[in-house]
Amino acid sequence: MALDSKQLKNVLFEEFPGRTRQIETLLNWFGTPTEKTPPTIFIHGNRVLGKTELVKRLFKLGFTSRQYSFLDCKICSSVEDLFGITLNNLTGEQFSCKNVNDFVMKLQEICENDSETRYMIFDNADILWDLSSTLIPALLALPQWASDEDPSFYQAFIENICDSFYENCDLFDFFRLLPDLFDKFIEPVQEGRATKNDISLLCNELKSHFNASLDKLYLQDISAANFEDQLPQWSLYLLIATFLGSYIPQNLDQRYFSIKACGKPKVSRTPKKQKSFDNSPAKLTQQLKGPQPFELERVLAIFQSIYYNYGYIQTIDIHQQIESFVAHHLVVCTVPYDRLGSRAYRCNMNSTIIDNKFHNPFKLSKL
Repeated sequence: MALDSKQLKNVLFEEFPGRTRQIETLLNWFGTPTEKTPPTIFIHGNRVLGKTELVKRLFKLGFTSRQYSFLDCKICSSVEDLFGITLNNLTGEQFSCKNVNDFVMKLQEICENDSETRYMIFDNADILWDLSSTLIPALLALPQWASDEDPSFYQAFIENICDSFYENCDLFDFFRLLPDLFDKFIEPVQEGRATKNDISLLCNELKSHFNASLDKLYLQDISAANFEDQLPQWSLYLLIATFLGSYIPQNLDQRYFSIKACGKPKVSRTPKKQKSFDNSPAKLTQQLKGPQPFELERVLAIFQSIYYNYGYIQTIDIHQQIESFVAHHLVVCTVPYDRLGSRAYRCNMNSTIIDNKFHNPFKLSKL
């Protein structure tokens, strides 16, 4: 038997002291079982703060077992697992869904039976990126898919944004970016210039907004005044190394960051005759993708190559400085700290900032 809202609030206040504001916010979002709620809620924050436990207790005490599905994404090895477990939690029956269309049809059947709102809760949701490049966008579009007679409209939107943003975008960035892109995608329909069936026109107009979205996502300015004056010289070179690691494809490292027979690294320069490729399809594709993630070992090699004249820096100091860059949002950690394997990073600054504010001697336009 689910508790009423007053009882639920009192129990949660007692079990989670110091979380009054967060509890009240969650209760205002979810309301009663038949109330409309925000279609998607993304809860994020530092580890070991009790986010998962609070949400689990809220639903266990305030909702019946078939009103929600709680799933730890760590136990899913495929999209089929996720669909099957979720539907089983909502119905108590076994289902097999091979794709998102089958999943949506099953959800529609479940929701047609009564007026209660159903909730799907995914813990460790960043793991969903590893299951499918289109899974998270599809889940975000479920409210529209379940009520709209033309799911191909939302499928076209999903496929277009994933082609450009999936490889380089973490979950938090994706949530920040998605609303603006969807507003641009549906804008011609709202203005009467197109219908939901004019998929080609809508996709073409959406692509014209990709560069601005990439700027918003990746090329963030630095608000701290004179931040560069607070860094030692070697740290500035390390920051430049992260920029080079993000914007130069790894298969070109040997060309630009080679080691001579004498053992001293050298940044190579491309002959002048090779500089006339600014408008080549490959170059434009690389620019559209934005900065790429890099492993720490690679940026260490680039750093040693461009800083060889100034001496040797202890690796532990470099690790600490990278974490400082992450804290100041100069560099983004694209692989969570609790995931297995080497962490990956991405430079969070554009060439204008690096060249002017940090006096980068290695101009991409000259490489």
